[in-house]
Amino acid sequence: MVNHNYPAIEFPLCGEWVCLKPPGHHPHAYDFMGVIGTRKNYFSGNYWRYIFGRVPVDNFYGWSKPIFAPFDGVVVQMSDGWPDRKNISLFDTLFIWFNATFLFRPKVVGSKIDIRPNVGNYVMIQPESGVVAFMAHMRCGSIKITTGQQVIAGQMIGEVGNSGNTTAHIFTLICLIK
Repeated sequence: MVNHNYPAIEFPLCGEWVCLKPPGHHPHAYDFMGVIGTRKNYFSGNYWRYIFGRVPVDNFYGWSKPIFAPFDGVVVQMSDGWPDRKNISLFDTLFIWFNATFLFRPKVVGSKIDIRPNVGNYVMIQPESGVVAFMAHMRCGSIKITTGQQVIAGQMIGEVGNSGNTTAHIFTLICLIK
């Protein structure tokens, strides 16, 4: 048996969440939407308003909930300051999913690729073992850590937001580095 000494991964959120797997996502990418109770709704209010109007982002149960480091590691990259979308509708969501799945091309700035139009505010944490946790769509201005900072599992690193090309949720990707 091969032992790679990968860290135990703690769930980065508290409370009730459902996991979604929209088309076009990486196999190890997970979208978590906050829910309350047995109805498993993502927001308070009327679905008709979501279909035909707009729902304020603060009506979503996951909005601004704390995000915690899933393991001990170093912040290898982070970005904050990308604005959150303030209202959500079904048509906006369908357009976003279509765009993210079929049309998205990262923005190139100089020689660097700017992924913020798609992922918004994000944090990448790497332990010593060659794994990276990538958490995206974080709330603008909520990230509590900086690049190069050591974090411990369970430490608050930011809040669930609606930045980038998304609805109000947290996107988490755990990758092995080869």
